[in-house]
Parts: sequence; structure tokens; C-alpha cells
Amino acid sequence: MRGATSGAGVTTCRPARWCSAVPRCWAPRNSACSRAGASCARQPRLSVLTTGDELVEPGSELGPGQIRDANAHSVPALARSAGAMVAAVRHTGDDPEATREAIRESLAADVAVVCGGVSVGEHDHVRPAFAALDVEEVFWGLALRPGRPTWFGTTADGTLAFGLPGNPVSAVVTFILLARPALLAMAGAEPGRHRSTAVLDAPYLKR
Repeated sequence: MRGATSGAGVTTCRPARWCSAVPRCWAPRNSACSRAGASCARQPRLSVLTTGDELVEPGSELGPGQIRDANAHSVPALARSAGAMVAAVRHTGDDPEATREAIRESLAADVAVVCGGVSVGEHDHVRPAFAALDVEEVFWGLALRPGRPTWFGTTADGTLAFGLPGNPVSAVVTFILLARPALLAMAGAEPGRHRSTAVLDAPYLKR
């Protein structure tokens, strides 16, 4: 492509999803069109914290009442697909002080995602920990199934904090609906462009 073949106002390359795509997409076209550079957003840093005494790593023997820590793998994968750099993946048990300290470390990133512990049970310590760390609650609870107890807040310095349900399906659904659009926007993309619509082939009966 040469600049002479493109008129003023013609789009030569659409916005990339994250900055690592810029050299492959924009640089050659910009050079051909006599553009010295392109603006881009910084890749957002994200931390993931899973909570719960019942969680064990895949490959470990399951004891009574234990389940695999699926969120420690699915959520980072979803974050990377949205252009984030996963800075840390941590796990903490159902202890108030340990939960608070683990969240404190997670808040060093641009986006902190905590899976589990956001409801009102005896072992749900995430919301009190956020409050103790001066994370301002924006909302708690959605008219959404799965995903009703989802929590979201922000810190004074702009860190986004997502408290997602611990159920693996709920965590994936709420991450895609809430955290993914935020990451895409932070990376300079248009979140709405990555939505799709589907039509059911058969009736769905709500239980």
C-alpha cells in the first residue's frame, strides 16, 4: 500500500486489540502512508486471586469436599485473550487476615480479579477485606444467573477490583460480561465490537 493510493480520511488499519499487535499491523502501513508512528494504550496489568480452603490444583488428589481450582487457569486465559498482562495468580484460604493481605498485594495491578468469597456466608471474607483496604464499592449483586453476587469497586488511585463468584461457570460468565470489556477499553479497543448475537435452534425451558 502506498499513501498515493489512499485518500484523506481512509482507514488504513483498524484499532488493534492490544499494543503487541501494533508492529504487525500499523507499522508497515503507517510507513507506506508517510506516518511516523501510531498512538496506543499501555497493556493493562491484571492480578487473579482465588479463594477457598476447598480448592486444590489440577493433578492433585482430591480430598473430602475439595474441588479443582479451575478459576486459577480459566480467568488468566480470558484476561490474556482480552489483551491484559497477567502479573500474578494467587490463592488464599478462608481466613480473614490472609484474604485481606492477598487482596492488598493484588491491588498493585491495574485490575484485580478475586474469585470466590463475595457472598454473605460464614467463610466469605472478600467484601470486608475490600472495605478494610478502602476499596470503594460501586455495586454488589446483579440480576444475573449465574453471577448474582458479583462485586465491583475502585481504589483511590484507579485500580479496578472485580469480586467474581467462585463457581467456575459463574466466574467465566461474569468475567466475559464485565471484566473483559473493561480490559479491552483500557487496551484501546472498542468493547462493543467484540459482542456477538446468536439465535437458539430449539426452545429453552427455564427451570
